[in-house]
Amino acid sequence: MIDCEQSRRVVKKYKQGKLPDRKKAKVEVHVSQCPDCREYFREYQTDNGKGMKEWLAEKEPKFWGMVFLGCLILAGAAYTFGGFHKAADWWNSIRMPTEDSLAEIAQYGIGNEVYVSQQDKDVEVTITHVISDDLQTFVYYEVEDHAEGRLLRLDYSDPPRISSDRGVFNMERSYGQLVNGFKDDPQQPEGKYRGRIALPPIKEDNGAFDLKISRLMEVSPEDLEESNDPYRGAPSTGAFQNGKWEFTIEADKEEMIEKPIDVETEIEGIQIVVDQVRLAPTGTVIEYRYERGPAGSDTFFYFDHLSDGETSYHREDFGMANGVEQNQESAWVHERAVFESMYRTSADSLELGISRLEQYIPVNESFPIDPEKSGPQSFTFKGIDITVEDIQVDQDTSLTIKEDWNKDRPFERLEYEVLSEPKSMTIGQQEKNGILVDEEGNRYEEGDVQSWEQMQKLRYFPLEHTFILDSSGSEEVKPIGVRIIRYQKTDFPTETISFDL
Repeated sequence: MIDCEQSRRVVKKYKQGKLPDRKKAKVEVHVSQCPDCREYFREYQTDNGKGMKEWLAEKEPKFWGMVFLGCLILAGAAYTFGGFHKAADWWNSIRMPTEDSLAEIAQYGIGNEVYVSQQDKDVEVTITHVISDDLQTFVYYEVEDHAEGRLLRLDYSDPPRISSDRGVFNMERSYGQLVNGFKDDPQQPEGKYRGRIALPPIKEDNGAFDLKISRLMEVSPEDLEESNDPYRGAPSTGAFQNGKWEFTIEADKEEMIEKPIDVETEIEGIQIVVDQVRLAPTGTVIEYRYERGPAGSDTFFYFDHLSDGETSYHREDFGMANGVEQNQESAWVHERAVFESMYRTSADSLELGISRLEQYIPVNESFPIDPEKSGPQSFTFKGIDITVEDIQVDQDTSLTIKEDWNKDRPFERLEYEVLSEPKSMTIGQQEKNGILVDEEGNRYEEGDVQSWEQMQKLRYFPLEHTFILDSSGSEEVKPIGVRIIRYQKTDFPTETISFDL
């Protein structure tokens, strides 16, 4: 059942006949029980189709007599069983929006609630809401263990099975699978688990599909504290609960709002243009482009926060719409960053922040080596000494390249090619003995890193590389040189991009 606030938010669409039948029925049930909302709908009466006033006028006196008689029967029952205070609480809950109901509207919108449940072996699974747009479809669910009070959730090892009529989902955005992400609700209710399933968008304005769950995994409150961090990942070590929970779900697709921006700026000398913001119920999409570099180069912007001055929106890395997508053309590289939804807010300006910029810069420099020498052979690249050693010549030739490191080293990773006679194929390459370093040059052990946010502020320097070369024949492969194809350079910009919507 919806409340007054929810029904009044859709009065215009109701009058225009644009509400889906399921939402329309819920509005009419509420308005028929709420005098204030009946008056509110009368005041907003339009000439565009039949409204609530005409619906009420069509009812014969016999109808209203039955309504009056029903009210008397309910009042008598309430008096007999001492239920007036319960009736009053129920009435107030219908008439006045609560803080929880307003928060639910802000997160899920109006008319997206489902609340269908299945119980097996004292474990109850409830589908609470479904939100769909042209980006993706989110299914929200709760799990309650009535017997043991465990927290149970879906797990990637055995995801739910999704089935539907052909053409319900837009498979162009499915990346080869229907279920493409789980996310734990950051605000877990007491004694229950609450989470989200990401599916592809539906093609038409509405669609139906079956969702079948056969296994849940136990998690602890401590597991859930950091489970949405990409660095830590979701826990996968709890005991499993097998069962059968099956649902048929209907989804109504909501429209996205597109806001042209066209704001141009420069980050670390690279020209970047924010073209458009797309506000969707399941996410906020920032579409931008930057100038293409020379052949062989790559650039990656990691925008990590979006703010409207009051609320910060995190990157959305657990949905069907990935946090970053790239499309290249002749002069520009087009990308998009996806953040949490701000669809139901009224922001008029945004600030986009970047935490990391990676550049892969082509150099194509070669350095000779002598395969007959038994000792180390060294050369220098951008002030850093590089040594080739442990050369073993055979049908499968191997060698090791070691790099020095100091706080002024201007690159993280080098991309090598080992030159040989005869020409061979590299069939094995291994990086090891790497170090993690922050912007100031302080070193970190891998165990010191506790979050994805912390990891994004560090640079990784691999210091040793082992290569194995294959001749694909009987002849020995002799390494005669090392070519550096390109190097990686990471910056941590402090610039932000501000724009009006």
